[in-house]
Amino acid sequence: MKKTVILFCLICLSLLLLCACSEVTPSGETPGPGVGDDLTGGNTGGSSHVHYLTQHEAVAPVCGTPGNIEYWECVGCGAYFADAEGELEISNPRAVRLESTEHTFEIAYNETEHWKAYTCACRLYPDTYESHSALEPCAFCGYQPGTNGLQYTLNGNGDAYAVSGIGQASGDIVIASIYNGLPVTEIAAQAFAGVTKITAVDIPESVTVIGAHAFRACTGIRALEIPGGITEIDESVFSMCENLQSVTFLPPTEGGESEITEIGQWAFRGCKNLTSIVIPPHVTTVAYNTFYDCTALESVTLPEGLVSIDSYAFDGCTQLSDLIIPAGVVNIGAGAFNNCEALIQTENGVQYVGKWVVGADSTLRTVTDMREDTVGIAFGAFSTCRALTFVEIPASVVYIGSGAFEGCAGLTAAVFENRVGWYGADIATADDGISIYSSDLLTPSTAAIYLTSTYVSLFWKCE
Repeated sequence: MKKTVILFCLICLSLLLLCACSEVTPSGETPGPGVGDDLTGGNTGGSSHVHYLTQHEAVAPVCGTPGNIEYWECVGCGAYFADAEGELEISNPRAVRLESTEHTFEIAYNETEHWKAYTCACRLYPDTYESHSALEPCAFCGYQPGTNGLQYTLNGNGDAYAVSGIGQASGDIVIASIYNGLPVTEIAAQAFAGVTKITAVDIPESVTVIGAHAFRACTGIRALEIPGGITEIDESVFSMCENLQSVTFLPPTEGGESEITEIGQWAFRGCKNLTSIVIPPHVTTVAYNTFYDCTALESVTLPEGLVSIDSYAFDGCTQLSDLIIPAGVVNIGAGAFNNCEALIQTENGVQYVGKWVVGADSTLRTVTDMREDTVGIAFGAFSTCRALTFVEIPASVVYIGSGAFEGCAGLTAAVFENRVGWYGADIATADDGISIYSSDLLTPSTAAIYLTSTYVSLFWKCE
């Protein structure tokens, strides 16, 4: 009986302590209003519940991760409040969440409308804008309707079109940026080759590739603008466009520089009315015969990153007088400047373009006074000098093109002012190759044999 009484007393004491604890505010937390308080902030009238509030700091949202406003949460009942006193209850818990408005997107479009297509990972639905006319260009999204009658061909992936023929069109033509709801990204090879009835062509930003011979012999075209998104111009694209007078490489619409990295061989061959051109900054090679027989070409601006001017690149450019070879060029091919009388400077029978030897008088017997600032000797530069017996290579020379002295059977002595660090490689851009020892170059007769026979097919470089 005593045990029962004692147990009953312990239970009653526990209940009293529990009731007393319910009136204590936890450390670091804020109590809400109690019994009899004014509950006009969201507490239920007449409730005896005491809110134990934990503060949540404001967090800014970022793309992909939501944030929240500053709020207080009751650890007991889970209610949200906008104040530390628990008087202003937030009835909708989702109201504390903040979504980012900074999302990455691109403008997508078709023939009749355009929209924001989000490219971030937030899985947002596209924002639709007003429609535009299928017959008029749209400055907002870049939509460009094409000339009626042009022919288009769906690519192998089924996700884009190429303009592939003139069809019934003529005169000033406009290539569409969208066809059948898909982008037009290419001008197909030979698409307009030999079509003389084209007088102008408007190429949209959506085009990134121009195929080989696409505009070959389009003699009616006088000016061209190449959009900034095009990365490559294939071979002979504008060759024999005899009335072409100007070519402009545009930057992309968002700014920057033309993205072209390659202009194919023969690209402007026979453009006899082209007077000047600025080659885009990312092009590293002026390809074989690129400007062959451009007889009116006077000025060419080469990019600073240029590495090579290939064989016959400017052959026949008889009016070319304004061209500076960038310091990064390591190779000039055979005949690159043939017949460029207005550009070539001749001193003591040796022909120069800038700091490069590009040719020589075929009657030369000795070369002892090559310019002291000469950096390179072009491919085959002395190959016509059958009577050459002696040559002195200045210390400034660090590149000698393959075959530079091919055919110089009478060359018996070659003196190198600098004999250290030479090697022979298969191509001009190779970083290593066959070492050419300074002890061998010390002997003029051995050096001559190396230039005319042993290593005549290699490109010589000095580290």
